Amino acid sequence: ADRFLNTPEARGVVIADQFLRFADRAPTRAELTTWNTALSSSTADGEVALIRFLAASGAYDSRPDVS
Repeated sequence: ADRFLNTPEARGVVIADQFLRFADRAPTRAELTTWNTALSSSTADGEVALIRFLAASGAYDSRPDVS
């Protein structure tokens, strides 16, 4: 399972899901590449870093469902 979850495709699904959840859009190719690299080489929890980045973004703040 660990080998499957560490594939670029699996990381891409996680990245796309978090972008939809926090930025209400799909990631660009550049964002997908950047975050896929970050998640693959991260010694810390890369997904947490992605969520922090998205939650601090203007896209998250401008969502109508965020107070």
